[in-house]
Amino acid sequence: MSTITVYQPGDTTTWIPVTKQTKVAPPRAFLPLQGASVDYQHGYKAKQGELNAPFFTALATIQRGWLDNTSAVFNVDQKNKDEERQYLAGWLDLGIPQPSRLSPTKGWVKVKCADLAPHCRLTYKQLGDALDALDALDASAPLRGTKLRFADLK
Repeated sequence: MSTITVYQPGDTTTWIPVTKQTKVAPPRAFLPLQGASVDYQHGYKAKQGELNAPFFTALATIQRGWLDNTSAVFNVDQKNKDEERQYLAGWLDLGIPQPSRLSPTKGWVKVKCADLAPHCRLTYKQLGDALDALDALDASAPLRGTKLRFADLK
């Protein structure tokens, strides 16, 4: 069974989280589209804007949060009556008018770190091929009620 590892400086490959396709959006991956040294929002939805870090630091937090299943309960209404459990393994998609918090609901794709820094050099075709490989995989491991799947980006 495959498992992701948490990125550490000096690694030549790392695991990138990918969301499932929705009715309004294709699968999306956490990638350094604005450069690896730019800060990216990640973590709990309730603490949006509080967790910002350069790409590889944010990625390691997302990976560690997924592996540890890190969560917290937050009051989500103004009267502090409704509570919601949220998971740390998420990031904010700022490329849409109403930013949404994403998580690795589709799985993880293993990529070369050199294709991510200093700027993302992955092509849509490369990522699409890796996502097709995710769809073709039979092996899976249950985690939080979802199937965790993996593919290598070659």
